[in-house]
Amino acid sequence: MLFRVYLEKELFMEKVRLVKGTPEGVALKDDKGVSKVIDGVYIAEVEGVAGYVTLRRARPAAPGS
Repeated sequence: MLFRVYLEKELFMEKVRLVKGTPEGVALKDDKGVSKVIDGVYIAEVEGVAGYVTLRRARPAAPGS
C-alpha cells in the first residue's frame, strides 16, 4: 500500500510503503527500499482517502518490565 505522506511541521512529501505496524511504531520503506521510522503526525492519502498516521520511534523498555 503506497502512502503520500505529509509531515505537518516540515511540509515535505515523501511516497512510502507501509510495511507493518509494531508496538515500537510504524516501519516504512521508501521507493528505494530503505526502512525508516520517523516521529510525527502525518496526513496521509491512501487511494484517495485522507487520514492521519502517527509514527514514533521505539522507547527503551523500563527496567523490570
